[in-house]
Amino acid sequence: MTAITRRYIPFSKAPSVLPEGLFFTRRSVLTALLLLPALWGFAQAKKTPEPPGKKIEIIHSDRISFDQSINADAQMLVGNVQLEHNGVNMFCDSALFFQGSNKLEAYGTVELNQGDTLYLFSDSLFYNGNIRQGKAMGNVLMQEKETDLTTDVLLYNAIKSEAYYTTGGKIVSKKNKNVLTSIRGTYASRLKMFYFKERVQLTNPEYTMNTDTMDYSSRTETAFFFGPTVIKSDKNLLYAENGWYNTKTDRASFKEKSFMISNDQKLEGDSLFYDRDKAYGEVFKNITITDTVNKFLIYGDYGIHFENEKRSMITKQPKAVKLFEADSLYMKADTIYAIEDSAGMKTVVGYHNVAYFKNDMQGVCDTIVYSEADSSITMLSKPIVWNEENQITGHTIILYNDGKNPKEMYINKDSFVTQLVDTIDNQYNQVKGRELFGYFKDGELYKVYISGNGETIFYIQEDATDTTQTDTSKQDVKELIGINKATCSNITLTLENSQLKTISFAVDPVATAMAVDKLGSPELLLKNFKWEGDRRPMSKDEIMKREFVPEPVVVPVKPKKAVKEKKKKK
Repeated sequence: MTAITRRYIPFSKAPSVLPEGLFFTRRSVLTALLLLPALWGFAQAKKTPEPPGKKIEIIHSDRISFDQSINADAQMLVGNVQLEHNGVNMFCDSALFFQGSNKLEAYGTVELNQGDTLYLFSDSLFYNGNIRQGKAMGNVLMQEKETDLTTDVLLYNAIKSEAYYTTGGKIVSKKNKNVLTSIRGTYASRLKMFYFKERVQLTNPEYTMNTDTMDYSSRTETAFFFGPTVIKSDKNLLYAENGWYNTKTDRASFKEKSFMISNDQKLEGDSLFYDRDKAYGEVFKNITITDTVNKFLIYGDYGIHFENEKRSMITKQPKAVKLFEADSLYMKADTIYAIEDSAGMKTVVGYHNVAYFKNDMQGVCDTIVYSEADSSITMLSKPIVWNEENQITGHTIILYNDGKNPKEMYINKDSFVTQLVDTIDNQYNQVKGRELFGYFKDGELYKVYISGNGETIFYIQEDATDTTQTDTSKQDVKELIGINKATCSNITLTLENSQLKTISFAVDPVATAMAVDKLGSPELLLKNFKWEGDRRPMSKDEIMKREFVPEPVVVPVKPKKAVKEKKKKK
């Protein structure tokens, strides 16, 4: 066989002497192949593999000698040694070749290559040609065009097409700049799969992945992990205990305790999909978004997060909790959006069937907007607010908070405040007008100013004693003594303990005193009056409870049998 020129890469020109006069040249070696698209040296069989027992063939050696003191079958090869076995060329400075047992010990600048696609370098090599198993030791480098693998000891089984290390290895991909290290690693060339265990780390210019068990497909460039895994980057941190990450497309799917921390918020759920290039994530089932800076919690069963825009959308039974110092606001809607501005202030928007509960205030509407910038709550589309005994409605309601409790209220038009006096005969105090300015003290509405088109109906009561009870159980009650109906452009009300204390009229008031016998009359209900007490949320549990939504059942449809045509009688 014609000698082949070796691909010699000098690592050290200083020779050293081995026992029995064998020579080799020391060299350090670099690493190998994260994704091995080519066939791997000894570990890859040909399409038509040669029998395992094929003899190792000497192609060239400057000097060949025998030494009975070492082994009767041993041939000492020294100087520019070249051998061949099953299509793989081997080079070294010196070797012991046991022709009878078909074994080889190679020393000094050991090199193996298969064609021009794969190279293996080491300080020494032990190879059994009968079972096609080998062990490369010392500065091992397995090199392919795009990838390098380095380790101290590399074992391989050519029949199984597997190579593995157990003392630590490093893999560098020149193509995608991935660097992977682990204590143990196996490469199955037929499956094009790497299997890594113990202190596995994958480093990329954009992120670092740490886990204890990882499989890597060189065909798809996808990493699969099966234990606690952390992926860190400058933008976010990802965690999961099961899933995959495609290093080519930068797309990932995470399961089992998965979460993402990004922009000072934590997004977690049963499973998570992430696209790093698009900075886009999806979360499924039992979702929680925690914003520790703005003190927000958002729950649901499906969520989308846009990392660069700093916005999220939650659907499928979404809930939100805004944490205040003394109390918290609980909200639900069909869809909840959370958006963060450049100053780090969050805006939360709820769409359709909105309801919220706070100990001092409750409300319903079709759209709600909470702005962290001015601590305001804007309610749109038929909003209703309840505070103590008061029901407040209008076209658009804006509430301002002081960080603990409601502070001010503004309604732009169609303002209407209703207070239940007695369910008998529909007794309600009422005030309406164009604009409303409301003021709160310790969470209670204490002053209301109506600007434009003001109208009122109030029931005048005085303290009395219920004489139907025994002396020991007599109770103070309110006795109705009259009804006042008035119109005025501007009206100011003051309240104490949710009860009317004073009322003042400005700009041409017109008042009418009505008799008690008018109770139940339509005249005692202002236009557009509507009591909506049955819609009032009564507890946080009513807001936060999860409704059971059964999965759609697909009933298989049996194919119809073909109807055979009856033959006509002739």
